[in-house]
Amino acid sequence: MSQTTRHLKIFISSTFRDMQEEREVLLKETFLELKQIARKRDVEITEIDLRTGITKEQEESGKIVQICLDEIERCSDSPIFFLGMIGERYGWNGWYEKMDKSILEKEKYSWVEKHKDVSVTELEIIAALKSSHNKAFIYLKESKEDEDIKLYWMKDSLERRARRDKDLKVDFYKDTKEFKEKTLNSLKEAFDKVYPETKKLSEVEKLRTIHQAFSKSRQKVYIPHWKNEIILDKFIASDKDRLLIYGKSGYGKSALIANYFDKYKKHHNSFVIEHYIGGAGELSSDIYQILRRIMLEIKDEFTLDDNVPRENEQIMNGFSEWLQKVKRRTIIILDGYNQIDNEIKKKLFYYLSKNLGQVKLILTSIEDDYLDENKYKIEPLKKDEQRRLIID
Repeated sequence: MSQTTRHLKIFISSTFRDMQEEREVLLKETFLELKQIARKRDVEITEIDLRTGITKEQEESGKIVQICLDEIERCSDSPIFFLGMIGERYGWNGWYEKMDKSILEKEKYSWVEKHKDVSVTELEIIAALKSSHNKAFIYLKESKEDEDIKLYWMKDSLERRARRDKDLKVDFYKDTKEFKEKTLNSLKEAFDKVYPETKKLSEVEKLRTIHQAFSKSRQKVYIPHWKNEIILDKFIASDKDRLLIYGKSGYGKSALIANYFDKYKKHHNSFVIEHYIGGAGELSSDIYQILRRIMLEIKDEFTLDDNVPRENEQIMNGFSEWLQKVKRRTIIILDGYNQIDNEIKKKLFYYLSKNLGQVKLILTSIEDDYLDENKYKIEPLKKDEQRRLIID
């Protein structure tokens, strides 16, 4: 199974009030061309440019540093995740006086205290290079004027580090024309290594990628409600093989599934198939295509020789038998089961075996009429949790 994410997130870093021409080149030319290549290889590219995304209120409240560091962390699961541009300005270094010092009490931000004299731009670079994984590109604009001493030392230290760090590329450019040429060539070269043109995604990999992207979208802001997570803990540890989680639209069922199983998979050997009905394209709501995708996942995970059927009747008739082919605990989640066509959404249960063996089936729905027992009404967020969600 391919473990490389098909979503490339690139954080763009530079001083706040310059490098506008370079940003225009990146967004309107370099990334546009790179995205055209990426689409042909089933890869999505998202550029994160906070220079146009931070409000005046956030700047005045001293949250700039926290926002920047959090976004860099979110991008760090991407194989190419940081692109820095350094021109003739060192950047703003008055951020420490303005920032909310209470965030430094958190372990993930504690290291910032050691760098309170650097600019926000250099702090972003330090944060990116703290991660000992993935690619970072930094482009230095050649300057004819005497440079600020801090700017000089920052450029010099980056050059020296690039000589010993294969995941850091530092390059110089004279003008925007050369900047486009160098950024595009460097990114295309790195992109080809991670996503070679010769390696085509299989049918199951393409489907999996779409659902992974949806899952990631539900992990950006999440307020855990422990009662809901405990229900999942108890179900997985029990001898029951079916669970319905239901509740009104907007109660956070998809977010619960996405975040709970993101953590679960990191600490357990169970095979987990997450299917987000309606959230991953038109076919994600077709009951026959849902079951066929599950069969494809089982075939891929357990290296089976069996052919996966394509005809609707064969898919439905054979699904229960396919569940018996799994070789270790397998958790199947059908999120948003109520979105399936009314005439056939209950049909699945007539075909399922009474005992699912090593399979545990979890449904989420706004309705509560799919299982006779073992159903749980999701706990809505409390007022203070709702407030935190909105703020985040």
